[in-house]
Amino acid sequence: MKSTRKKSKGGKGPGPGHVPATTDRLNLAPARWFVPVIVALLIGVAFLPALQNGFVGWDDDKNFILNPHYRGLGLDELRWMFTPFWGHYTPLTWLTL
Repeated sequence: MKSTRKKSKGGKGPGPGHVPATTDRLNLAPARWFVPVIVALLIGVAFLPALQNGFVGWDDDKNFILNPHYRGLGLDELRWMFTPFWGHYTPLTWLTL
């Protein structure tokens, strides 16, 4: 099978697909990281006050503090986590908490 690439004249110098080193792509390198860094900083600043919060008073006391089944990863606790109750089957949620 014959190649469709053209060879440069005399076999010297770059081929037809060569991109010179002075291209504009090299000048865009800072812009590739600048926008994501700015977005990450804005998100961090927006959510920074959330780090000062504690447990939410809605149901954390019932789910974690007053729940006798949520005390480790023993056989009894795992059995409780994998037993359907309340209408929602959520063993992965209990394991990740």
